[in-house]
Amino acid sequence: MNAPTANILVVDDDVKTLAAMEALLAGPGRNISTASSGTEALRLLLREDFALILMDVRLPVMDGFETAALIRQRERFRYTPIIFISAIDTLESDVFRGAASGAVDYLFKPVVPQILQAKVSVFVDLFHKNEQLKLQAIRQSEERFRMVVESLQDYAIFMMDPSGRVSTWNLGAERIVGWSQHEAIGKLFGAFYTPEDEEKGLPGQALKDSAGAGRYEDEGWRLRKDGSRFWANVVVTSLVDDHGELVGFSAIFRDVTARKKTEEQLKRLNSDLEERYVEKAAELAHTIGEREKLQEQLLQVQKMESIGTLAGGIAHDINNILNIISGYANLILENSDGKDKNSEHVEVIIETVERGVSLVRQLLAMARKAETKFEPVRVTSVLQKLQGIINDTFPKQIEVIWNLQPDLPSIMADPHQIHQAVFNLCLNARDAMPDGGKLIVATDIVDGAELRRISQEVKEELYCCVTVKDTGIGMSMSTKSRIFEPFFTTKRQGEGTGLGLAVVYGIVGKHGGIIDVESEPDRGASFRLFLPIPKDQAEASDARAEPPRRKIETLVANGEMILFVDDEVHQLRLMQIHLQRAGYRVLTAADGAEAVDMHNRHKDEIAAVILDFGLPKLNGWEAYRKMKEVDPDIKAIFATGFIASQLETELAKQELSGVIMKPYQLDEVLEKIDSAIKSKDVKSVGDTPSIDDRASLPRTAKNHS
Repeated sequence: MNAPTANILVVDDDVKTLAAMEALLAGPGRNISTASSGTEALRLLLREDFALILMDVRLPVMDGFETAALIRQRERFRYTPIIFISAIDTLESDVFRGAASGAVDYLFKPVVPQILQAKVSVFVDLFHKNEQLKLQAIRQSEERFRMVVESLQDYAIFMMDPSGRVSTWNLGAERIVGWSQHEAIGKLFGAFYTPEDEEKGLPGQALKDSAGAGRYEDEGWRLRKDGSRFWANVVVTSLVDDHGELVGFSAIFRDVTARKKTEEQLKRLNSDLEERYVEKAAELAHTIGEREKLQEQLLQVQKMESIGTLAGGIAHDINNILNIISGYANLILENSDGKDKNSEHVEVIIETVERGVSLVRQLLAMARKAETKFEPVRVTSVLQKLQGIINDTFPKQIEVIWNLQPDLPSIMADPHQIHQAVFNLCLNARDAMPDGGKLIVATDIVDGAELRRISQEVKEELYCCVTVKDTGIGMSMSTKSRIFEPFFTTKRQGEGTGLGLAVVYGIVGKHGGIIDVESEPDRGASFRLFLPIPKDQAEASDARAEPPRRKIETLVANGEMILFVDDEVHQLRLMQIHLQRAGYRVLTAADGAEAVDMHNRHKDEIAAVILDFGLPKLNGWEAYRKMKEVDPDIKAIFATGFIASQLETELAKQELSGVIMKPYQLDEVLEKIDSAIKSKDVKSVGDTPSIDDRASLPRTAKNHS
């Protein structure tokens, strides 16, 4: 009698996979059917029976798990073998879900063709034998089935009677479990379970569930003859006769220990990957944080550049205003006999103008439009000048205590910047005490060795320490860590720019010093500025004396003609008065075009030209170049509040007689004019400048850095 054809159903939504599977599994006695979805597979099952179903887990509309569950609900297909094949759902939970859906096996793509063919052949053979059992006598069917089962080496297949005792034992069982056929016959099913599972009654429960449901499947540790354990996939199927009576059980053990170990390794790898992911995520977060910080720093740099542009733009106008005030105040002072009470008032005006000049220089220095000018400075003297301002302007509920050491050695510093740094700290202290408090300003000498406990940047043996301490609201650690950042402020909008402490930090850094800050919330703050004292004691001793105030020296002129060009009418008139008093004849012009015209008409008489850079119509530089075309030997002196880098570059290429920094100092103007007129060889600023010329040229930001 010919064996019946084994129908095999392959379900996959990939057309190429279906074609490949059909070609791989085709053979004599087999009929391969294909379906591209779970719905199509169910329609085919309604028309015919199948010996085996190979089903992809990932299907459109209804996945493989759902399709298998629907198939198992029909009594007709309850025992139809289903093998899941998946390339994605490879977790242990997915395998368990496949088993719960009624699958007899779960394969992972890519599947080795030989393995798939062997597995399919097993089930095809099982199908054939099952069909033969239906057509032939039970005894003949059992014999043939026994031969097939015994030939399988990868599966432990054995039969049991209704009580669970082994009645048949194949070679695969002998190889996997270790007992020979003779030893295994008659053993109870529980002999293959671990003592722990035996105590839980799992063997009996497996047979009970199989008898009730027709099939039972699980995985767990099983025992070999030598007592070792292996991880087994167990499938127990109940056997009934034509009347539905239970006649025994068939059991299949598959050793999947290697797969179990692989899964555990995968779990460990996944765990490692998760840890690495967390680490990389942390690194990425750090990188993003650094990037954001760099962006913030870039914005701050752009803000500082904007301030620099603004400072350069307003320096010209402010210097002109201060120059007019100072000039006319000096005229009043010169015409006074010194006994008039107004002379004291004029002195205050002149001193205030000097402070205004200092503020402009500080603004330019912060914006890197002017260089820091170092000179011997007695810090106590600088603070004594600040003392009057603080005492007169601070609220009366703030007690200001000055503890200034009178005999401190001098340091090399810019006095205006030291004044600005301490003043900024005092202003911050004032704002930190809205309800009043105590402000202490003190000076002292600190040994460098002691200071190295605070900073490793200490290089000098002695440092001048300036302490500004308040009893105000104090700062938290987070605020303290950011106080020197430009534009960082805890004040409300409109109450502060956040530049005060940033300027202090920059000034101290330029002077080679360090800052130490101590503060706690509600316990005030203490700022200590440590400024290096020169090593050379002789130099330090010489530096103790304050540089004398510069006095105006009247240089006698011989009636030379000067062309003075400035767009400020009052300033122009003021300088005309001073120069005429000094013995010069003075021509004036209020813009560049008028200056060129005036020079062309009097070029043979003009001894020197003083040009402001910022002139209307033609700026100072353009006017100078037109004059030089007519008179190559022109003696020109430029006046400016600051020199931008591009102008300094151009100046270095030209033959100029000098540069005067605004606001004008009369003695400097007279010295420069006298030097220019007496000079026989006009020298280039870039090649061999006069003694004062290069000192008057402020360094650019590029040169300064």
